[in-house]
Amino acid sequence: MIHLITNQKELFDRPHNSGISLCSLNQAYEYLIKIPFIGFDSETMGLDHHTKPLICIQLGDYKNQYVIDTDTVNYKPFLEKIYKSESTIIMHNAAFDLRFTFPLIPRKLVDTFLNEAVLNRGDYTVRKSLEAVTRRYIKVDLDKSIRGSIHREGLSDRVIRYSADDVKYLELILQKQNALLKEKELTKYAALENRFVIPLAYTMHCGFYLDKTKWGLKCKEDDDLLDKKLKSLDSFVVDNCPGSKFIDNQLDLFKEGDDVTCNVLWSSSQQVIKLFEHLKIPVDVYEKGKVKKSIDQKHITKYKDEFELVKLYLSYSKQAKLVSTYGYSFLRNINLATNRIHTTFNQILDTGRISSGKKSKRKTDQDYPNLQNIPRDNRHRGAFSAQFESNTLVVGDYSGQEQIVLANKSLEPNLIAFYQRPGKNDMHSYVAKLCFPDQLLDTLESEVKDKFPELRYLAKTAGFSINYGGVGLTIARNANVSLEVGNSVYKAYFEAFPKLRDYFNKVIKETFTNGYITCNAVTNSKTIISDFDIFLRLHNKIHSGDTQAFWENYKKHKKADSLVFNQELKPLVRQYYTIKGGIERNSLNYPIQGTSAEMTKIAAIYFFDWIIENNYFEVVKLVNLVHDEIACECPVEIAELVSINLKECMERAGRIFCTTIPIKAEPKITFEWDH
Repeated sequence: MIHLITNQKELFDRPHNSGISLCSLNQAYEYLIKIPFIGFDSETMGLDHHTKPLICIQLGDYKNQYVIDTDTVNYKPFLEKIYKSESTIIMHNAAFDLRFTFPLIPRKLVDTFLNEAVLNRGDYTVRKSLEAVTRRYIKVDLDKSIRGSIHREGLSDRVIRYSADDVKYLELILQKQNALLKEKELTKYAALENRFVIPLAYTMHCGFYLDKTKWGLKCKEDDDLLDKKLKSLDSFVVDNCPGSKFIDNQLDLFKEGDDVTCNVLWSSSQQVIKLFEHLKIPVDVYEKGKVKKSIDQKHITKYKDEFELVKLYLSYSKQAKLVSTYGYSFLRNINLATNRIHTTFNQILDTGRISSGKKSKRKTDQDYPNLQNIPRDNRHRGAFSAQFESNTLVVGDYSGQEQIVLANKSLEPNLIAFYQRPGKNDMHSYVAKLCFPDQLLDTLESEVKDKFPELRYLAKTAGFSINYGGVGLTIARNANVSLEVGNSVYKAYFEAFPKLRDYFNKVIKETFTNGYITCNAVTNSKTIISDFDIFLRLHNKIHSGDTQAFWENYKKHKKADSLVFNQELKPLVRQYYTIKGGIERNSLNYPIQGTSAEMTKIAAIYFFDWIIENNYFEVVKLVNLVHDEIACECPVEIAELVSINLKECMERAGRIFCTTIPIKAEPKITFEWDH
């Protein structure tokens, strides 16, 4: 039964057989307080809770749904009592609805959207919308055709029924999900994500202050530099391509001589490709069995020392990307109500990390910028600050989070030895000493960074590459060195950390045995391998029979360059090793990134709980979450207190996962974001 609670007289006049009855908040409370699970949803005038009001909220179960007209009914005292009750509130995409009812916060909350993301992490084929989940579990098709016109139609009969349906089936869905979570041993992980959604929604609610003047000056500098780089490219073409189609020779009657200009549109990849071909710069790339033309950075970087134009173009491309991504358009995303930038977050990626930002579908709408990827220099981060002089930022990050997580997982003796040494040490210098013993024989570890920065950089690149499944070729590409050097560093790295290979082999073997990647034993979070079935099919074609005979046949047809080789065997083997390599790399990457992400999520939960317990809601603002970093804004007079508690929350979360080598968090009190 649908019950409407409103003070709009025009909504009272409806037939008895409409299926919608009128009732009071007290009547709704008397029913809801007695049921263990209460579905909750809201309808709004828009996506931004700072500028767009609620239309209604709806609460209930399969038997009774209560639609409350928020425009004429003071619902907040009622909702506060519901939120504080023993009942569990069920939402679907809670990160949205929570922002519209802040500062009210449910005591117990579960999100069926997040549960579905937990159950199907890594599987792109599974849709998680309420419509899809209801159809999958309850075999009911929800009519969503009205969704785009609710803000114009108001509380009509069909809007009321639509709203009621959004809470009617939530408990039934939850029951089905809980059975699957238990079967797949994902209950703990789901509980973590369901708790984390509240501080994540709070971060979206708070937003981050951006100094318009500083950002504007930065943009002006970037535009000026981009203009210089464009002129350098144009000058190169004028000097090196005389008489070609890439030059305009325009005779100006009012000037002496010819005015020669470059007519290449540098933002057009097709025009640049034609220029590169004219200058004999290789642009052919072999991908997925086909040859295509490309000027992507990963392809042309290897030619930068051979061709001056490549070096100039790479420099221009980097600057052009900076201007387009972090330019004046950023200022359009400042919220008019709060004067702050508010982003959105995707809570569960395949790795378990969160991501930030979303491009609007219409030019008239605001974008949600990526606040996790702001360049780590003072020109960019320095423009983000506390909003008022009486406030400051407190920014905490984990020191070497992913390396310490790896050390705790692998228990590699040399890694453990490094972290157990007294004093403050530089991991990359330590690795360099182990990887290049001959070159650094007489060099103190503390001197490596200053005396041999190139070897330290190689060691740093090797560490990040190998720890995520890279090989010598990966190191060569990432560090821009020869394949010979990359392979040499790869070999030296495993000689320095021999037990890492055992750990890597163990993790990879478990993944291929299970068909999914497990991040850690604390939450048992998993990522489904979306193309594992394809891998098994290819694997069986190669290994199900006589493997040696397959490869002998492969070599025979390869030597003959036969039709069978080019159309069947070569694509099969290429696809097999491409998928296999991807699975192996993800097997090493996801447990490290996923465990690190869960650590940060739990730290944010602890810290948000501290905020609420001390009545600091909107006094201490969570302004950004960046993988290993938690940034907040608070009054200067409590900054030290906030810093102490942020550090404790982060290190407390770290102790859950890092039981052998502890992890430290280092908060910094700063007016500008420069951590």
